Formats: sequence, C-alpha cells, structure tokens
Amino acid sequence: MFGYVISVVPNNVKHTAEYMGCLKQEDRITTQSKKYLQKMFESLNPAGKSMLLDFAEFLSEKYTNNQQEDGADVHADPPLPAEPLKIHRPEKESVVKAIKRLSKTYPMIEKSNMLTATSTLMTEHLMKGQEATTIIDQLEELFKSEYEKYMTESRAMFRASR
Repeated sequence: MFGYVISVVPNNVKHTAEYMGCLKQEDRITTQSKKYLQKMFESLNPAGKSMLLDFAEFLSEKYTNNQQEDGADVHADPPLPAEPLKIHRPEKESVVKAIKRLSKTYPMIEKSNMLTATSTLMTEHLMKGQEATTIIDQLEELFKSEYEKYMTESRAMFRASR
C-alpha cells in the first residue's frame, strides 16, 4: 500500500507529491527544467538575459503546443498564393521581430520549409555574436528566395493543371 502526504497549503501539494515520488516523470522534468532555466537566467549579465529571452521567444514561435512536431501550426489556414505584403523594416529591429515581420510579409510561404535555415541564422546571432542587421539581411534573402521558389512551383502547377 502507498501512503500519500498531502499538505493543507495548496502550494505545497505538488512539492510534497514530488518529494514522495508521486509525480509523473514528465512533471519532474518540467519542474527541474524550470528551476535550472531560472538559475541559468539569474546568473547571466543583462546582455545574456536579453539574448536568452530572444532565443526563448524564437523557440516559442516554432514549438508551441498548437504546432505539430514539424513546426506546422495545427490550426493554421492553408497559405494562399499572393504577392508579398509591404511591411516596412524598422530602423532598429531584433532578429525575432524580423522573423515575425517576414512571416507576415510572406504569408503564402510554408515556414516549416525554412525552419532549419532560420534556426541556423538565429544561432549565428545568439551564439556566435553575428550582428542583428547582418542576420536580418540574410533572413530577408532567405524569405525572398523561398517566395521565388514558391511562385515557380505555383506557376508549374497551374500550367500542369490546364
């Protein structure tokens, strides 16, 4: 028989259950991960904290619970053939904000096709210190290139359907 200790204070219920080994493995990993991430965040200088938050925001865009493992949004409407939207590039822009802007500029592009390249560029910025403007220029070229490929494929499919 198993005995469970449940504290009267609600905040202690999870901690007590964890201590007694009653939580699922995933819950323990989540709790340990949160504590570790908080400890790492607190140890960083302000620039490091800013970079970590940028990277967390980037990952959140790609791996939220409403996305499939390949990064595709489960609830998203299928992309429609269209011209890129005219969204002005701000003078000062973070890499994460640039990715969001470019995603809005090119709504017809399947973003999962660019996940690896986008992640690589984000890593170049965060881990290797590449200037944000340089990375954003490369991201703009990547999105433009993917749009051109999309248009070529769309035209080929249109011709094939006639």
